[in-house]
Amino acid sequence: MADDQQGAVPGRVHIVPHTHWDREWYWTFATYRGILIELVDGLVEMLDRNPAFRAFTFDGQVAPIDDYLNAIEPAERAAAEAKLKQLIIDGRIHVGPWYTLSDQFLVSGETTLRNLQWGIARATELGKVMDVAYCPDQFGLIPELPKILREVGISKVIGERGMKRELPMRFVWKTADGSAVEVFNLKEGYYHHDITADAFKKLAARHPGEAALFLAGSDHSVPFEGIADSAAAAGARMSSIPEFWADLAPLRNPHVYRGEIRSAGDKNLLPNVISNRVDQRLLTSRAERGLERYAEPLAAFAMARYPSQLLQSSWRNQIENAAHDSACASGVDEVTRQVMARAQETLDTAAAISWSALREFAPKLRDFGEYVWNPSNFERDIVIQDEPGMSRVARRVPPLGWAKLARKDGDRAVEEASIPAVRFVDEPDSGDTYTFDPTGPAKAVALPTTVRKFADEPFSRINVTWENNEHNHRTRILIKLPQHADHSVADTPFGEITRPAVPDLVQGADRNNGFPASKFIVAGGIAVMLDRTAEYEILPETNELAITLVRAHGWLSQDNPQFRKGGAGPHMPTHETQMHQEISWNIAVMPWDETKGLPWKEWERAHLDMLEFESFGGGDLPSRGTYFHNLPRGILSAVLPGVVRVFDETKQHRIVTKQVAVTPPTRRGVAGLE
Repeated sequence: MADDQQGAVPGRVHIVPHTHWDREWYWTFATYRGILIELVDGLVEMLDRNPAFRAFTFDGQVAPIDDYLNAIEPAERAAAEAKLKQLIIDGRIHVGPWYTLSDQFLVSGETTLRNLQWGIARATELGKVMDVAYCPDQFGLIPELPKILREVGISKVIGERGMKRELPMRFVWKTADGSAVEVFNLKEGYYHHDITADAFKKLAARHPGEAALFLAGSDHSVPFEGIADSAAAAGARMSSIPEFWADLAPLRNPHVYRGEIRSAGDKNLLPNVISNRVDQRLLTSRAERGLERYAEPLAAFAMARYPSQLLQSSWRNQIENAAHDSACASGVDEVTRQVMARAQETLDTAAAISWSALREFAPKLRDFGEYVWNPSNFERDIVIQDEPGMSRVARRVPPLGWAKLARKDGDRAVEEASIPAVRFVDEPDSGDTYTFDPTGPAKAVALPTTVRKFADEPFSRINVTWENNEHNHRTRILIKLPQHADHSVADTPFGEITRPAVPDLVQGADRNNGFPASKFIVAGGIAVMLDRTAEYEILPETNELAITLVRAHGWLSQDNPQFRKGGAGPHMPTHETQMHQEISWNIAVMPWDETKGLPWKEWERAHLDMLEFESFGGGDLPSRGTYFHNLPRGILSAVLPGVVRVFDETKQHRIVTKQVAVTPPTRRGVAGLE
């Protein structure tokens, strides 16, 4: 036995009945809700008539409980909630700490943190929070997850997919800031159909002298009621995840792991969901930015009546869209339409709140004119080209503040773009939502491309827009790297990750030929700033950075593609994944030396526009200023009334949530601003 397993409590098999619940997958949410009503009603009846049946777990999520309560008759809701609450208090149902089981590479760190905050708050209202973060099926876990979990008081994680094969059953996972959680690696899998006494005995035999975990259940179903009898016959124990954890011996000389958990190890990683439905990637990224970086800060900055309900509704959309298969677009077309509708609603609501806040703020300004508001927590300049021979300029716009635009004769200065060589390639793809499956060589293609370099910006802007009329193919942009690249650095939620140029090829199948990045990629002497979460890899043979612009296919899942073992879901057509529509990407590129840090601010300059607004004047405030004082340094994550959250720009990327005074400047303006 490994050192970290010695001394484990012998002979205990913990049988934990559970269901794996995605809010949408190959049916719509409305269809799943109907199944959920049957599931919860059946579960409550089973628990009532069978006292030995206990500790049912909803994947650790709270959302199914609320979905159920929101679906039943209003007259029944209070009694149903009271019944469920009692079962949760008694430990016969377990929920939390997640609100939805999210795929963390496809959402921001703020969304992951709010997801946990929502889940913990609601589970507390319902009686008790499961204190183990259950993360079995996401397509990898972000490197900063221990830090986020410790932020909400969680120190234990159960995971499966994405684990490197050599990782032990139990280990400690650390982040650069010192945050650490204990991980239980579900090498046995996160659900089982064979729930007989013999199956339990075989599990015990595979783990002699250890407490063993048997997760009994399947997708969207109540386990067989006879599981209690099978457990008794095997001498096993009907249990819960927290009880199983309490039965584990303390770790001795634990293996310590750092970094992302995203390997095609014992389980298929299914990495190519990142490049699936790039239209959803764009819309959900815009919705996220609209909510986090515009609506909430402007509401805290300018609105006398804080729009709590509208913001809560938008966050509910955001957290529901973070749910595993919803975020991955690994569902049928109807499901993706629902995700897109929620994202569009969030984007529209965020825009409405932002403009309402600026309209409320504008009369407070002293001078008539046109203004801009800066969404960043650092000073920025802006030059706007209105018409030939005329532009508008504002210099040193304060952090989270405003400045008046001044008209200037002349055009916005344009420089000759200096970017590495760029080319496009297309290759046939007979894969599905999960896996790229090439069936022929890549060929060069020409796509309409515009490259611009403005003198007031440090980067060149590349726009690629075309009508995709082909099917079953993958199109990528290949950017020649000016220096040899043996690694890349990309952003992750609340941090960064360094990845090798040549990833591990595990099993010879499901190879990790694509990495996610949502904001930037640094490699070979350049920085690339993205307008959405994208899939990329370095091509060592040609020293190029390849970014997928579209992957078009027609199936939810296929059987045994060449880079995956088996199917990954139902064999169902998904016509809209062929992406027969206009595809448009905006990418910024600039030279970059890694010794000067990472391009967090450059990404904001490229993809977080300042907002323009007008004032008729007559107020007391100067033409340039900010309400925010003593802002913490770092990369901005959230602005709430009186509170600012950042993570610092050091290698540790500590999360800092700070109380901040929000007061108007004097009539003469903030010192040095006017």
